[in-house]
Amino acid sequence: MKKFLTGAISVALVISLAACVPTIGSNDGGKDFNSGNADVDPVAVKPATGDEGGSAGGGSIEVDLPVNPDKVNVEEDKYGDYPTYYIYDDKFYTQNYTNPSGMEEESAYVTLSVVDMYSGEYNDYKYAELSEALAEYNKERQERAKEEFDGLVDMFDEMVEETDGAWMPAIYSIHHAGVVRADKQVFSIMQNNETYNGGVHGANYLSGVCFDSQTGEKIEFEDVVVKTDGLADIIVDELYESYEETRFFDEDRDGLVSSVASFIEESPLWVLTYDGVIIYFGEYTLSAYAYGPEAVFINYKEYPDYLNPVYFENADKEYVMHASHDVFYPVTSNEGKQYVMGFDWEKEYNSDGDFWSDTYQHFYVYGENYQEIDIDGSIIDPSVYIIRRNGREYIYIQNYFYDGVGWLQAYEIIDGCLEPLEEYGVSIDFSTNELTQTMASASVGFTDEMVFAETPVNVADDGYLDWPDDRWFYYLNLDDVKSGIAFDNDYYVTNTDIKAHSSDEDGRAKTDSVTIASQTKIVPYCTDGYSYVTVIAENGDWYTIDITVKDGYAFAIDGKYARDLIDYVYNW
Repeated sequence: MKKFLTGAISVALVISLAACVPTIGSNDGGKDFNSGNADVDPVAVKPATGDEGGSAGGGSIEVDLPVNPDKVNVEEDKYGDYPTYYIYDDKFYTQNYTNPSGMEEESAYVTLSVVDMYSGEYNDYKYAELSEALAEYNKERQERAKEEFDGLVDMFDEMVEETDGAWMPAIYSIHHAGVVRADKQVFSIMQNNETYNGGVHGANYLSGVCFDSQTGEKIEFEDVVVKTDGLADIIVDELYESYEETRFFDEDRDGLVSSVASFIEESPLWVLTYDGVIIYFGEYTLSAYAYGPEAVFINYKEYPDYLNPVYFENADKEYVMHASHDVFYPVTSNEGKQYVMGFDWEKEYNSDGDFWSDTYQHFYVYGENYQEIDIDGSIIDPSVYIIRRNGREYIYIQNYFYDGVGWLQAYEIIDGCLEPLEEYGVSIDFSTNELTQTMASASVGFTDEMVFAETPVNVADDGYLDWPDDRWFYYLNLDDVKSGIAFDNDYYVTNTDIKAHSSDEDGRAKTDSVTIASQTKIVPYCTDGYSYVTVIAENGDWYTIDITVKDGYAFAIDGKYARDLIDYVYNW
């Protein structure tokens, strides 16, 4: 079984554009849900894109080691909830200089991806040891990054001195990181490291680090790979199946086997996945820079004698991976072929090469085949989920617009390409790598307070969202309404009479016509997202109001914005 990736793993490589359709989707504004377009889900009208503003950013790391005051015995609850983590990129160190033209430019910088965990009340201390291990891991990386930056500054100053202050390109080091497995047993981080120290090109190498989710202890290569006799021969077989034999420094098989064996014995670069291990060979290890690094999959099912079954027998067969910038993730095609896939996204440039849009418009796919996809625009980094469901794999790209509005694009991975499935006017979030039910938020707010109704959804076997039968979204729990606590905090007050229908407690309108009097206290209960919203008055009366959607994200009543007819009351 062919199992790996092409030389496209390196961003420095020239990759063929011919394998896939280069552009999927469009940026042509709102969708018409009455047009019969089967590619768009009739949940909410797509918001208009443009320069709405907004940016993503972060601060420097403050390392606070978590504590476990209750000393919870993790062995007693070994199979609790999955670890919840978050990733952010930060440019910790940067230095500018003034070029000969008098302009200030960036001279040297180091950027680090940080993988951190929610500790304390957010995970009931079930993964306190793992959280502490990650904090130490981040602290060590931060200290190394500071040392690296100091070296880059000295190097840049020397280059400027040697060229009498002539313009120099910025030198940098970027350390990307992404989580490829996060379950109750294993927490694996894949790293893609890019450096440029001047000259014709930079360097790129991949690596990984793995932790025991229960103890926080590092999982070492020899813990997972229990047999190395004959492993180099297997790896060479995989290399020859995935790459042209002429790319390698060693012209004969015996020489390549010897080189691989030495590498595995001395300093293997690897990461533990759900299905096996990925072993990386950096630039110049087996082949020239222009080819990029190589990698092979050693799959547990195919090579059970070589891998420790402890890490694979109970591994999840279905899961969600949260994709980060420029990190390569293991993907398995419908035919069983394994390879890696990486992603990047950027804003739109003008003719001068400067960003003219504040929204992310372009999405790039690296790996088996290169693709450029037009996404529908996101004011912050989109969330990208790689989903394995029923033996097939899908990509969900979650875009975020102004006022919390979201737009979801779903694709299936077929033969290394992203093939479009559906678009939804919702926002979803997977808080862990467990593929379980989540909530979808309708992308239309009740007024301007970012109050969005939700409904539970699953990922179906075919990759589409699996909805409740009624497809309605709910703002409140009915028990909260009946107990009266729905009015304890936030609520709304009509500032004019509003035409409506009376409603049953299922939220569906009756055929009569009634009026909600001005100065009536109400809370929204449910909506279909584009034609009705049901509200409950403080006196217990239920009303359904006819609505339309304006500007792609706002409710309108009789052609007027709901926000102009209904006032929000913040009562905390």
